[in-house]
Amino acid sequence: MVNATDPDQGTGGSVLFSFQPPSSFFTIDGARGTVTVTKPLDYETTSAYQLTVNATDQDKLRPLSRLANLAISITDVQDMDPIFTNLPYSTNIEEDVPLVSVAFHLYPT
Repeated sequence: MVNATDPDQGTGGSVLFSFQPPSSFFTIDGARGTVTVTKPLDYETTSAYQLTVNATDQDKLRPLSRLANLAISITDVQDMDPIFTNLPYSTNIEEDVPLVSVAFHLYPT
């Protein structure tokens, strides 16, 4: 959530928020400044977003505004499945091999 205040009285002291330019991944509640995710985020595609927040007071004659930067870092989660390479695997095992002997090592990547 972002926050801005304006000491003016009445509607001139009321602040509305927006992104400049608009974001395709996030929205901001104009009155409260709450930032919400609108599309799935993928760390492997984009690990950080730099947004510009515009705070504008609601003065009818001469509205004033100020910009602030908002940096959003995406935290990576383990969402990738292991991949086997060089398929298919095969091996030969002697018939009289002792029990619990290692038959083959697999290495997923």
